[in-house]
Amino acid sequence: MSKFCGKCDLYDGLPENPDINKIRLFIEKNGRSYPIKLEEPRDLIPYYPYVPSLRTGDGQGHWCAWLTDSYIDREEKELLKCQMEYLIREYKKSKRNKTPFLPDSKWYDVRLIERVKEKGEKATAEGIHLSMQNYYRKELAQEMEKNGYEDMDIIKWVYPDMWVTKLTSGWDWRTDEY
Repeated sequence: MSKFCGKCDLYDGLPENPDINKIRLFIEKNGRSYPIKLEEPRDLIPYYPYVPSLRTGDGQGHWCAWLTDSYIDREEKELLKCQMEYLIREYKKSKRNKTPFLPDSKWYDVRLIERVKEKGEKATAEGIHLSMQNYYRKELAQEMEKNGYEDMDIIKWVYPDMWVTKLTSGWDWRTDEY
């Protein structure tokens, strides 16, 4: 399992000491594949947590992969969506039965519970990030920093929704919670 997302991702699938001239990566968006420009080995790092939908190699060092999105982000969205759907279903049930809405905080994110208590069916998971995914994001950010990426590039890749906050408030991925 990879240290960048916990699944067999791009990092795990790359050949050892890859020749960047023999690697082709494509990103899939809206049913189309777009080539990713790779100039040096460190250009692969932002894509480490991506789980390839297809990966091929010829045993001669030529290697090709098609990527869709970061597994960290995908898994976090799915987990938050699942928890939110359950909490809203329980909220509706408690409202219908005129009982208190008291979900177990050891199974569900406390911030989601509070949002559902506060906003009811209109609650969203927007802006909430889970601790396990934050752990993997920090691993990727540290790897990028170790390989010479600047803070702004790290934030653009690893913490994209913090881009504006970083510019205006001095948010620091090394010390501040995401």
